[in-house]
Amino acid sequence: MSETPHRTPAQRRAARVVTATVVASGLALAGGSAYAQARDSSTDRPVPVAAEPVAGPAAEPVAEPVAEPVAAPLPADDAARQTYFAAGYTYDDAVVLGAQWNLDPFEAKAEAGRKLAAGQTLPVAPGSSPVAEPAPVEDDGSAAAVDAFFAAGHDYDDAVALAAVWNVDPFEAKVTAGQRILAGETLPVAP
Repeated sequence: MSETPHRTPAQRRAARVVTATVVASGLALAGGSAYAQARDSSTDRPVPVAAEPVAGPAAEPVAEPVAEPVAAPLPADDAARQTYFAAGYTYDDAVVLGAQWNLDPFEAKAEAGRKLAAGQTLPVAPGSSPVAEPAPVEDDGSAAAVDAFFAAGHDYDDAVALAAVWNVDPFEAKVTAGQRILAGETLPVAP
């Protein structure tokens, strides 16, 4: 009869740790093998594996329900602007109201919408204001320079080439080139 060696508690714990490690490694190896076998060799992508076999003809794909978009609540000013436009008022009316209330047209629309929602009458009838003139744009000469650039036969590709030479963006290259053309200089890129 053989005698089994007597193990200490520390040895038994160590044996359990080794056993658990071996079992976990085996499970990981088995899972890795299943994963490797479930890959499509032509695309090297995972192939879906069904947990249970499907009986009968191929199952139809089930479309997931599409959630309806939910409108986010409008901030109070946006709702007031919607009230303003729903009453038939226009941007031009907002320009006139803004001038009277010392507000920009954007804020005037919100203020007018709040007043309309409160049942107040505005000092301007809906749609009665003349068309507002656009704010004047100060020309620094760049428009004339760009016109001269194109009038000399250059195109956008020339602007890109000049931009690379001068280390600027294409718009700035068009302006600079146009200014040089107007000054009678020759550009490093021919049209």
